[in-house]
Amino acid sequence: MYNLSQYYNEFSELIKPVQGYVLKAEVFIPVVSSEKDNFYDLLAVHRIVGGSDSDTLGCIQNLLSWNGEEFDAISMLAATPGTDLIASISNQEPGL
Repeated sequence: MYNLSQYYNEFSELIKPVQGYVLKAEVFIPVVSSEKDNFYDLLAVHRIVGGSDSDTLGCIQNLLSWNGEEFDAISMLAATPGTDLIASISNQEPGL
């Protein structure tokens, strides 16, 4: 069980802000982008954590495509479970 008393006082007020961070990609999932050419993209999954690695707040999914020399980020999705908060960025539009 997670001990919230390190973050909140007895009146449920935040004692001090906690800096969260994003961990390196831990999961890579191949995604078929062209069955005809047998071509795959990679979906990289990063966890968003709070005060410790066991405090998972959400995840970032980054779709990567090989351009012949390196992987390009095609789109990115950030989500936090239990909320309606979802943010998405796509490189399909010029300038992104």
